[in-house]
Amino acid sequence: FIYTAPISPELSSMLREIQARVNEIQIAEFEPLPLSASTINSIKTGTINILTFFTPASVSGFVDSFIDTNNSNIPSSLAHTVIACSDPITAYTAQKLGLKVDILTKDPSPDTMISAITTWVKKTSI
Repeated sequence: FIYTAPISPELSSMLREIQARVNEIQIAEFEPLPLSASTINSIKTGTINILTFFTPASVSGFVDSFIDTNNSNIPSSLAHTVIACSDPITAYTAQKLGLKVDILTKDPSPDTMISAITTWVKKTSI
């Protein structure tokens, strides 16, 4: 048996394709918080220039909150924003929701994320 939270239906599907038996159990509830107008403005103007995501739910919550608060097109609003994801499933979710992933770590740990962002910043000089 392989257990997974329902926040990753893609993972469940992939596992079932290889004949794994998957039982999904609810382990957490995720409620996105509304974004303030100043946060939206900081993202749109590039004052906040890197967004990091460690779970598919955090990507979905951000996108839902951004659209609810801002009522605008995600890709054009994030033209100045670097998107960093901690793993391929989170990156897949981001791309599926219209975000361009600039940084993808090999290991979903904060240290790896910091290292990946540092390397990216040195290469691009933002």
